[in-house]
Amino acid sequence: MTAARFDNILNGAKSAPLYDSVLLDLGEVVVAPTLGSIIPDWVLAIPKSRTGNIVQWCDDSRAAPLDIVAEIARRFGREPQSLIWFEHGPATRGSTTGCGVDHAHIHILLQPPFDFSSFKKAAKRMSSLHWEEDVGNPYDLIKCGTSYLVAGSSGQSILARSVDSVGSQFFRRVIAHLVDKANLWDYRTHPHHENVAKTLVRYGGKAA
Repeated sequence: MTAARFDNILNGAKSAPLYDSVLLDLGEVVVAPTLGSIIPDWVLAIPKSRTGNIVQWCDDSRAAPLDIVAEIARRFGREPQSLIWFEHGPATRGSTTGCGVDHAHIHILLQPPFDFSSFKKAAKRMSSLHWEEDVGNPYDLIKCGTSYLVAGSSGQSILARSVDSVGSQFFRRVIAHLVDKANLWDYRTHPHHENVAKTLVRYGGKAA
């Protein structure tokens, strides 16, 4: 997959897979389910401008990604402390950190069956990365050209930089581990269409 992965969403295609359904249009960002939803209530916040990661997007447009996450929570009737958001931030196109999608996006778990403390502990346990915690707005600390993993929930956060060694879809692997689906994390081989459909029903999309 390449940057064209989100073309259906960004171009308003009339005939597209369920996971390319737009749930919200916030002007500079659209919200859609994610292919490979290991759990339901999992959406993506996707900038409309073509950019490789959220740090680059912030640098180009002065965007405020954490404010956007909070607005999405409000629109969907979720409390900020109940959700978890994260990003795999690639430094270059085609890197393993980008998980095969060369277009910036933030994952948002609107109603995860685990809390951020459990998510954070699992991320640390499953990697040998150096994690920084609760650093305010973590996006203020990341320089363009650096690969990174970042996640947070209601003012809490974890951040690791120079992360290419950890491989593809790291936070998907963390989630799969937490819900006892450790072998079902790869969105390419396990699309989890049933959970995409549940998300669409709950948050205003059209499910088959």
